[in-house]
Amino acid sequence: MLKAKTLLLASLMSAMSLTAVSAAELKVGYVDTQRIFRDAPAAQRAAKKLETEFSRRDQELQRMAKQLQGLQESLEKNAVTMAESERPVAIRNFSAWPSNCRACRKAWKKMP
Repeated sequence: MLKAKTLLLASLMSAMSLTAVSAAELKVGYVDTQRIFRDAPAAQRAAKKLETEFSRRDQELQRMAKQLQGLQESLEKNAVTMAESERPVAIRNFSAWPSNCRACRKAWKKMP
């Protein structure tokens, strides 16, 4: 019985010393994958390509918004003095803008 206790104590002490040694050698590392993906040359090229593509779309949207605002101002200002035949055409042009915007969105979604 004493021999078994001594053997158990010796094995426990050796196991504890091994875990202390292995814990001292253990190194933990951290990899910031977001930084790798963000700073990678391929990611930077893709970001620049997306930026140029969306800047063109943004410019197109701004141009369309200015046209729509111009049509609205013209319609509000000249509605009273417009000829009866011109008014329905101007209203139809103004009313067609939502469908034009939807068509642009569909075209942009199909772009590569």
